[in-house]
Amino acid sequence: MSSEGKKQKEILIRREGAVSYDNDNLYCNGVKIPKMEGDTRCVEDRVMAEKQVFYDAFFRQPFKHIVVLAAAGTSLDNGSNKGKTRDGLWKEGEETIENLCKILWTSETEKSKRIKDEKDIEALLSHVLLVEKADEEKALKLKPLRE
Repeated sequence: MSSEGKKQKEILIRREGAVSYDNDNLYCNGVKIPKMEGDTRCVEDRVMAEKQVFYDAFFRQPFKHIVVLAAAGTSLDNGSNKGKTRDGLWKEGEETIENLCKILWTSETEKSKRIKDEKDIEALLSHVLLVEKADEEKALKLKPLRE
C-alpha cells in the first residue's frame, strides 16, 4: 500500500509545520523523514522521540504572555458563597453574565450556546481572560464587569 493510501495521524502542528505518521513512516509537512542508518526503533518510538524534541524546544523558549487554564473549584469555598454549585454561582451572577456574553459574542455561536446551556462558569471566565488578552477594545468593556 502506498503512503498516499495510508491514513496519517497528526501528532504535532506548529509554526514550522506538522509532524504525522502512519503504520510505517514518520512525516514532516507530508514528506517522509528517512530512518537514520542503524536506527532500529519502531515508528511509535520515533514518534515519541520527535514529540520529545518538540517539547524540549517549546518549553525552553521565553514567553511574552502565557495563560494557564485551571478549572479549579467554583463549587468549593469561594468567599461568602461557601459551597455554591456552578448553577448557584451562575444564578447569582446572571445579570453580569448576560452583560459579559453581550460583549464577548455579537451573535450566538456554538461555544456561547454550550457555555450558557451548561452554565459553565469556568469556561466563560477562561474565555473572558483570553478575549482580554487578544482584544483591547473588548478588554476595556469587560474590565468594569469583572470588578
